[in-house]
Amino acid sequence: MTGLISRLCAYLNMSSKRAQSGLELIISVGFVILLFIVILLFGIDKTRWSNDFRTLLDAKMVCNSVVDNVNMISLAGSGYYRHFSIPAAIHGGNDYNITIDGRRVEISWDTGRWSAQAVTSNITVFCLDYGLENRNTVFNRDGVILVGCNRPDLFVAGETLTPKIAGLNTTVSAKVDVLNFGPHDAGAFNVTLNNESVNVAGLAADTLVTVSANLNLTVACNYSVNILVDSGYNVTESIESDNVYNGSIVVG
Repeated sequence: MTGLISRLCAYLNMSSKRAQSGLELIISVGFVILLFIVILLFGIDKTRWSNDFRTLLDAKMVCNSVVDNVNMISLAGSGYYRHFSIPAAIHGGNDYNITIDGRRVEISWDTGRWSAQAVTSNITVFCLDYGLENRNTVFNRDGVILVGCNRPDLFVAGETLTPKIAGLNTTVSAKVDVLNFGPHDAGAFNVTLNNESVNVAGLAADTLVTVSANLNLTVACNYSVNILVDSGYNVTESIESDNVYNGSIVVG
């Protein structure tokens, strides 16, 4: 009997040790799983932070690029212009939007925004195209900074109007330069000087053409010369408001 009791006690003691070992194993496995989950969550958070940071850096670069182009042309003076491109999306394929309000140039996307200051508040944005295959234009017109998109832009260079002075009862050939400062070629268009219409077969990007028309000067006065570029509205431009110039010739 005594031997039976001893064997029973030994068996129970062994079972207890096995149960304790099993419990320790479960606790160990649970701790490892918990540690893995913590590391995984930390990695996910770090990756998210890294992506957000890279998106912010990309956004800053795009915003500063727009500001730099505006500042460069603003400081260069009237008549200067340049073309620039901005990407279709920032890091991670995030769409974004550029807005200009006074001196403040802001870029915004789904999860954030960033802004920078230009040197001037005299900025007008007519349109802006996204994508490196597109070129936008920033143009200084008498201190006003004009921003246009990937289209032709015709401009009357009014200061080139000649002659400035002419004799009474003469017929003069009035001449003026028309510039296409847009990044795209312009198709055929007309230029009207008073009632005289001159056809231009087309004008490549970043080039100018001199147009002329005969004017009969029969009255001693400041003879008005009204010039309208693309009088038939054949060219789709970013900026349509700079197609008119009213000048004069001193007759006497």
